[in-house]
Amino acid sequence: MLRQGGGVIVNMASVSGHIALATIAPYTTSKHGTMGLSKIAAIEYAPRNIRINSISPGAVDTPMLARGLQIFGVTPEQAARDYPIKRIVTPYEIARSVMFLASDDATEIVGMDLDVTGGYLAG
Repeated sequence: MLRQGGGVIVNMASVSGHIALATIAPYTTSKHGTMGLSKIAAIEYAPRNIRINSISPGAVDTPMLARGLQIFGVTPEQAARDYPIKRIVTPYEIARSVMFLASDDATEIVGMDLDVTGGYLAG
């Protein structure tokens, strides 16, 4: 990116980077670290035309979520009740958020963590 004169990096953080949940300390720690590294790198590389941000999904319809829900004995419908939009987000929706941050429509967004939790963090 430095050789080509710039670029965009969007790191995958998580709702767990904003809150602490029991039993997943290593995961939560890594997501806090992802957010922090994204912010520091954004400051360091913005003058070199490299935009760096992160996104923080909540529950996304993936095999990882299915395994987690099964472990805790929770159905997707039960999990969705915790989210203001009352549903689980799709991988396609997450991809669209990344595409937005990577697009020319987001050239002024640097060092941000985008909440893509369906409103979970708003409450």
